Amino acid sequence: MRLLAAFLFVLVLFPQAGGAQDDGDDGGFLTRTIEGALSGAGREVKITGFQGALSSEASFERMTIADDTGVWLSLEQVTLIWSRAALLRGRLEVTQLIAERLDVPRLPEVQDTGVDVPSAEAKPFALPELPVSILLDALEVREIVLGEPVIGVPAVLSLTASARLDGDGLDARFDASRVDGRQGDFEIAAAFARDTEALSVNVVLDEEPGGLIARIINLPGQPSVALSVDGEGPLSQFVADINLATDGTERVVGRISSTGAAPGEEGDTVIVADISGDIAPLVAPEYTDFFGNEIGLRADTTLRADGQISLDNLDIRARVLEISGSALLDADNWPVRIDL
Repeated sequence: MRLLAAFLFVLVLFPQAGGAQDDGDDGGFLTRTIEGALSGAGREVKITGFQGALSSEASFERMTIADDTGVWLSLEQVTLIWSRAALLRGRLEVTQLIAERLDVPRLPEVQDTGVDVPSAEAKPFALPELPVSILLDALEVREIVLGEPVIGVPAVLSLTASARLDGDGLDARFDASRVDGRQGDFEIAAAFARDTEALSVNVVLDEEPGGLIARIINLPGQPSVALSVDGEGPLSQFVADINLATDGTERVVGRISSTGAAPGEEGDTVIVADISGDIAPLVAPEYTDFFGNEIGLRADTTLRADGQISLDNLDIRARVLEISGSALLDADNWPVRIDL
């Protein structure tokens, strides 16, 4: 999304460049300007076949992103229907973005940017503040080709998505499916309203044995995986239910809920986690005797208004272990009290 926004900003800021060249001239000033805006340290962007600079429908034949080793991402046959005038009003409005093929043969090399990693300090949930509002009605990538180095096995997927992020909040949906003869469906939907702090999250992942999820989290035996997360409510009264099954058998179920101050008010937030199940099939064989066929986790965590974090009613149980107790951290995350 960041690359798309930068791409469209250049089109608006340099409209005269499009008029100074033929639309089919992919070596013109506009193409070079876009490439320069999108490129950075360890990232070289090249665009070929760019057309439609002065219209509401732009397209290009191919865009590649390369690091010092070579090209690690290519995007082919892209058509973009959007509003130039809306961007001048502070809105990124894309009616349709269609790409025939996205090829990711490997992951990019990690560059040392010298940027300090932010601390793990607990902060209230908030959406990012962007310089423009984003409205993406329809995104479609008809073929996403992932190389074996990306996730350990080659895979081909299709993707459709939509998103809105503005002053009112967030509303996004993501749907992907395997299209290489393997069964795999991935659906993610999320919405958040800034004024009421109402949040909804819905995740449904379903794959056959040997699928991408099982490989990514390294599940023993690479079983089929079905995961659902369904949560709804304001942050002050949010409840999410979790269910994980493998090979058609329920493994982990639980609920995470939060209670706290109403929007605009200060106060403590209490997060309660209550999760249980049989995780023996999900761990390496050498750990199955330790966990047994029933584990449980219960914990009440209070994020205090003064920055302190209180862990109360901690209860962890497995076949050979039971832990109960509480703890308190100060505003700098330094232990004040530990009682286990």
